[in-house]
Amino acid sequence: MKVKLLKFFIVGAFLAFTACAFFISGNGKIEAQSRETARKKAEILEKVADYKAWKQVVKPVGQQASPEVISVSDSSSYG
Repeated sequence: MKVKLLKFFIVGAFLAFTACAFFISGNGKIEAQSRETARKKAEILEKVADYKAWKQVVKPVGQQASPEVISVSDSSSYG
């Protein structure tokens, strides 16, 4: 009876130790991944903001943009 109780206690202690080790090591990895993701997201948002600022071109007052009209024929009738 005492041998079974001792084996049960050893197995339980081992499982508790491995569960603690798994959860402790897993939380550190998740935190590191979330920091890396936040850093990448900040870089992408900065690039988008730079692109939007670059895209805003101020045209001279005397020059007006003339829209180009491109006609596209209906190609569905040609099969």
